[in-house]
Amino acid sequence: MTNYYDTFGLPDYESSQEAIKQAYKRGTQRLSEAATGNSNVAAQLIRLNEAFLVLSDVDLKQHYDDCLRYNLPSTYLEQAIEARRKRAKAFIESKLSTPPPLRKKRPMSTPVKVLIVVAVAMLCARLINIVHSAVHSAQRASAVELGSYVPDGDWNRYELDNAFSIYIPGTMELKAIYKPFATPMGDNFTAIDNDEAVFLRGQRFMSANNGHDTYCCVTIFHATGTPGDAESHNQAPDITPDDKEVLRPFIDHEVSPYSLIEQPSYRWVDIAGTKAIEASYSRTGDDGPVICRLYLLQNYDEIAKVVVAYREKDADLWKTDLDKVISTFEWNNPK
Repeated sequence: MTNYYDTFGLPDYESSQEAIKQAYKRGTQRLSEAATGNSNVAAQLIRLNEAFLVLSDVDLKQHYDDCLRYNLPSTYLEQAIEARRKRAKAFIESKLSTPPPLRKKRPMSTPVKVLIVVAVAMLCARLINIVHSAVHSAQRASAVELGSYVPDGDWNRYELDNAFSIYIPGTMELKAIYKPFATPMGDNFTAIDNDEAVFLRGQRFMSANNGHDTYCCVTIFHATGTPGDAESHNQAPDITPDDKEVLRPFIDHEVSPYSLIEQPSYRWVDIAGTKAIEASYSRTGDDGPVICRLYLLQNYDEIAKVVVAYREKDADLWKTDLDKVISTFEWNNPK
């Protein structure tokens, strides 16, 4: 069995998700520049991504660790690794097949600059570097009114990074690696002392649906900058065609290592006065298409990103609730 810890130069079994992420980042930085046209380096990048896809999945990592430690055979593990090997190969080959096209330099509107910062922050493990755009669109776009949604007792309220709150359906649970940051505050309210959190379908759903296999996910993220880096919470600058062209690579980042099924569509939405850019798209998945919505919210010196996703064939289970999640968003201190 391949030892993925050796691939990353890490100790077996005990490596934290943060250590795995940093080792993956170091490895890709070291190999990427020399990868184009070099089949040996490309193969190393594929192995690196395969290792990351296995070890960054907490449940799969536990199963892999057990099999590695005791040299146990596992058909499930072999199939899971093979699926991730194919994803890693497709991802690297797609990145190396054609060089990125050269683009003319142009001033970017503030929403575009902020979204670039979010992508960089995610790629660099929260190294936030928000830079103010001196030129932004003078026009103001119309926003689709979503209003606010106040859920019943079956939902749980979470506050992230002391910056904003959002409600998550009770059928979903905080991913295990983020639970050490969570502090119950009573009355279905939990504070998360971290700038990122991920929620997946939980045991309550599985019990109610007799172990029904499904996929849904809510990812939330927060970043801070300096005053004036972002628009005020209630402003919606026009999104130009050029802005959409610049935004597209960051949708691709959210999608990878899968691929888009349809072109993203963009619009502004209004959550009781708070504005958000909404990018809607669908992507491929391990068991059919996945419906995705990415929301970017600005608040003068901070930004929030919310991504909701669910498997298309399970829309009857998740669509109603997940379409409402963004309408529960509320800044602690709207500016």
